[in-house]
Amino acid sequence: MRRPPKLRLEQLEDRNLLSIFGVPWPDGSHLTLSFEPDGTSINGAGSNLFSKFNSSMPTATWEKQILKAFQTWAVQSNLNIGMVADGGQPNGAAGGPSGDSRFGDIRVGGLAQPQATGLVETSPFSVLSGTWSGDSIINTAALFSAGGMSGTYDLFTAYLQEAGHVFGMDNSSDPTSVMFEQYQGVRPGLNADDIAGVQSLYGLRQPDQYEGTTGNDSLGAATSLYIGSGVQVGGDITTLQDADYYQLSGLQSGSSVSIRLQTQGVSLLQGRITLYKNGQAISSMAPSDINQNIKLMIPYVDGSATYTIKVQSAAGDVFGIGGYQLVVKPTSSADPTGDASIPVIDYHTNDSLGTATRLYSQQVNTTSGYAYSFNGALSQATDLDFYKLRGSKNDLNRGSVMTIMVWTQGSNRVDPKASVFDQNGNPVAAQVLVNQKGEFVLQVVNATNATYYVEVQAANPGGTHATGNYFLGAQFSDKTVDTQSVPTQSLTKTSSITEARMDIADTRLFHFSLTVNGSVSADAARVTIFDQHQNSVATAYTSVGGTVTFNVMLTPGTYYLGFAGGQTTGNALSTAGISFTLGYLVLSDPIDPDPADPLGGGGSGGGSGGGQDPVIGPFDVFAPIVVPLPPPPPPPT
Repeated sequence: MRRPPKLRLEQLEDRNLLSIFGVPWPDGSHLTLSFEPDGTSINGAGSNLFSKFNSSMPTATWEKQILKAFQTWAVQSNLNIGMVADGGQPNGAAGGPSGDSRFGDIRVGGLAQPQATGLVETSPFSVLSGTWSGDSIINTAALFSAGGMSGTYDLFTAYLQEAGHVFGMDNSSDPTSVMFEQYQGVRPGLNADDIAGVQSLYGLRQPDQYEGTTGNDSLGAATSLYIGSGVQVGGDITTLQDADYYQLSGLQSGSSVSIRLQTQGVSLLQGRITLYKNGQAISSMAPSDINQNIKLMIPYVDGSATYTIKVQSAAGDVFGIGGYQLVVKPTSSADPTGDASIPVIDYHTNDSLGTATRLYSQQVNTTSGYAYSFNGALSQATDLDFYKLRGSKNDLNRGSVMTIMVWTQGSNRVDPKASVFDQNGNPVAAQVLVNQKGEFVLQVVNATNATYYVEVQAANPGGTHATGNYFLGAQFSDKTVDTQSVPTQSLTKTSSITEARMDIADTRLFHFSLTVNGSVSADAARVTIFDQHQNSVATAYTSVGGTVTFNVMLTPGTYYLGFAGGQTTGNALSTAGISFTLGYLVLSDPIDPDPADPLGGGGSGGGSGGGQDPVIGPFDVFAPIVVPLPPPPPPPT
């Protein structure tokens, strides 16, 4: 019997590989961050972030060093980072890159990795990364401090680079830039190139919509707010000198009114609210620290009086700038603070091509920005949502590679999928880049100046995640997203398992894709990654004609990839057999120690920026297989 060719990496020629940097978040003005509780699974190992740092400094101290690094970038552009709670779900849990209610868009965890050279490993935003997007894993084997005392690394400085990576900034060859790949000692902040770089992705920080042409920075120029049963507005303190005034109308005489300045989950602004009655300040409040909401009360509304609210900075540093939500609401037993969320409701007005919702082009700062976006909902398992948009040669003249992405949002977690149709309703050929629970991404090459339709539906209408809210985005670029891959392999009924080996030089986040082809629809394949101790660290499964993707962070060491063929019924492969292709991309990048630094590191410095140390070694077929793999089970419901 002819032996199948060895699985081995091959040198690629002139391919447009995805850059892990230069891609902005779809809505950078509404990002969230959370700190992972100890024990949070990072590929099976428990995070030790809190136990590590609490042993050397108070929790509030080290958390604020990290938050300050993110805020140092945020104040320079249209970025807001709101701190939220973290539910402790495993890193890479099924879901989309942003808007997950269980944890922040950006997650900070810790893992002792004495064998790794990087200080922190960060995954920038990518539609391929799923919930790994924005995640940052500190190497807790290294010594950190607030201020970089002797024998330690300055936590704020290390996170200036990692925050830059989170926002899409690449490494820099300029030693004065915080994006210089290797640690160079304590830094006070960003240089001019750093600021220009983040502004090229997100633009200059803009005043909020209530400023108008003349601003609302005084009592006489206050924005009028009709309260009625309650109102919530989003504003922004754009500079330390900015102040926003709101004059209240529609108050009921004798009622009690709650006035809340919400920054938790919105931004890191430390703000102050002041209440005026007939132009005289009668009460004022500011939080004692960042990430604290504050509230004032009008206990008894004077129907003849004029009430005005002032919002301003309560801090003189980077925490004095940011977005906020102002909630003014008459008190009631049902909702005394106005915390109830506003659901997205699907009224079934776009369930066909003929009634598709038209998406309007958005002005963005770069060709990698989002041309269209929409927040929708699947209210029933059989619900279909159609959207209408223009192709590549639109008014913004972006590239001809169209990427359609849809992912779950909110607490009711839907598993969506998308399809693309041309202006005549015919299916458009598209490559599946991501097919993971909670996220689905398609790539259409050579999109034309024409109308396209996007259909969103539940991936499994009969499953448990067939309804819920979702984000839909469309992106145009002049580059395709191409994974590196090993040569296509075959599995037969009599030879239905095979194995490959990977050697990882330094910690990285990988995106893997498994595509299966064959003539019998019930045939399928599964890939499982084992560590050197034969522990399973990741697995994925798909049937003929499908592509499944998964992300996994691998620390240095040897790994084995086991491939098994079978049928969705649990039987052995058919006599026709199958072929499969495995693709991968590296999605993360670390900050490395200074090679001259006596603290350690000493090597050439890893990372995609340097490109000196190979992350993954050659693949080879091994026999016998390390762990016997049974046929894949039936697909989950």
